[in-house]
Amino acid sequence: MSDPIQTPFLRPGKIVLLVVLGVIVYLCSLLFWLPAGWVWHLSKSYIQLPPGIVVEQVSGQVWHGAVRTNILGHSLNVGWHIDGLYSDGAVLPLSWTLRTPASQLNGQLRFPGFDTVAVTARGSVNIPEFSAEIRRSGGALIEGDVSVDSFDLALSEGSVDSLNGRLRWAGGRVSWPMGGSTESATLPPLKANIDEQQKRVDFLVSRQDNPDPLVSASLAPDGVVKIELFRRMLDLVNQPWSGNAAPGDVVFSVQQRVLPAAG
Repeated sequence: MSDPIQTPFLRPGKIVLLVVLGVIVYLCSLLFWLPAGWVWHLSKSYIQLPPGIVVEQVSGQVWHGAVRTNILGHSLNVGWHIDGLYSDGAVLPLSWTLRTPASQLNGQLRFPGFDTVAVTARGSVNIPEFSAEIRRSGGALIEGDVSVDSFDLALSEGSVDSLNGRLRWAGGRVSWPMGGSTESATLPPLKANIDEQQKRVDFLVSRQDNPDPLVSASLAPDGVVKIELFRRMLDLVNQPWSGNAAPGDVVFSVQQRVLPAAG
């Protein structure tokens, strides 16, 4: 009976494989632990930021860091944390936070594919914090916070693959420009739903205790946005309307192309 042939555990091929794996792990660790400020210092000369955006400070590491910016006079802190190399079908899943003095959002950024990105968000936005921009655009100003209960967006090849969101406002005073003066009214708690179906995005505002629409907006695949105002919204803000329109009738409608048509 012949003795079994003994083979060494560390053969040349296995040694090469272990060395390669060790180098890969080392490089990944080195990349993740690089100071984020140092990376920004090396790359900022190649990045053209939009007007009004200034990066004030970058801290932490590439895998877990933060940046303080000033955007049109508003202080904004952005934080991120890379949750791993690969998780649940996504490469480099990343958790993020956005904070201003009165608002905060947090969520995740995922890359399920080479040309696919998914974003989620939760938190609250303080509307009076952006009152100057709202007034300059001629929009309506509400008091208090808008709660973002959910926001989920998936993009594929640069186009919207899926989108849905749920927003709430506790109600209160709303003001808007009217001619040369300012009108105001007190509204009940409202909610807004955002949904996407067949590349069309719908935005619907209603009372929290009643699903009947007050304002609706839709963005079609051809880039045309359509906004409709219902009679019951005018009744809520105590605005008169001539004629015998029912509460569910559309009393104002406008549409305009805001984006190029989807390919």
